Amino acid sequence: MYIIELIINSILQSGPLALATFAIVLIFRTSFTTNFAQGMIGTVAAFITTYILMPSPDITGNVPSPTFLTYLIAISVGIIVSFIISMLVDIVIFRNSKYITPVGKQIVTMGIVLIITGLIPFFFGISDRSLPRIGANLEGTFIDTILLSGVEGLRDIGIFVKYHMVLGFLISFIIIGTLFIMLKYTRWGLGVRATASNENVASMMGINTRFITAMSWAIAGGLGALAAILISSNKGTFGNVTVYFMVAIQVQAFFAAILGGFSTFHGPIIGIILLTFFKNLFTSYLNPWGNTVLYLFVLLIVLIKPLGLFGKKIAKKV
Repeated sequence: MYIIELIINSILQSGPLALATFAIVLIFRTSFTTNFAQGMIGTVAAFITTYILMPSPDITGNVPSPTFLTYLIAISVGIIVSFIISMLVDIVIFRNSKYITPVGKQIVTMGIVLIITGLIPFFFGISDRSLPRIGANLEGTFIDTILLSGVEGLRDIGIFVKYHMVLGFLISFIIIGTLFIMLKYTRWGLGVRATASNENVASMMGINTRFITAMSWAIAGGLGALAAILISSNKGTFGNVTVYFMVAIQVQAFFAAILGGFSTFHGPIIGIILLTFFKNLFTSYLNPWGNTVLYLFVLLIVLIKPLGLFGKKIAKKV
């Protein structure tokens, strides 16, 4: 029963992490680079959300319990700001940089990390901030009733799961599922897949690759923002929003993308589920060496399959 509980909890935990992972892969597939600023842009969204809910942080640890509408507005503003920041990175910086290479883009995103790191204390102060649990304001609603029945049903059979973790997973699942449907059945999705296959050919076929890349960066920024908000709020502790709290999350997202394979959209999502499961498994039985064994395990897999578990070698015809 313990291993079943471990599997279920690992799947639930991987929900918000999948948002961060998908964001990284989306930018890689359309801009052919890795965005090291993804986590820091999401951190900005988390700080904005906390600032709207509580402009002056309470050092005693008292976190307000906002109404559903207030929380929704705060989250929306944070996501929109991250959406705009990420879009501007592509439109203002990369689009106007002559002959910039994928490595050059990586260096630029690292510079953005340094800039945001310095600006966060300037705009939001040096104190850590806190977000209330994402579902604390749903008490008595229809959603709350459904979630409670599911959580209590699992607990009745001996599987303990957290209410807020289930809610975070459902939100992430709906968004990721919607994005996969859009990738398969919409003009935007066709443009993304064509750009990912060959940007020059896609452009000659009439696809506005500039729009595709700009929207990919923007959507990735929104996904990173929501991931940061869900992850920090699910902690339920004072000071859960700090300048560097997304660093570990971004590292996990990169590992998941490497494990699943950057050449597919579904591979990294499966990769984050596997990574979360093995992390929990190794931490439970091999503590304090769990993370070390996990990274060695991922390294071994990559040595055997350099392109990842689901990666495919792209053969170019001349």
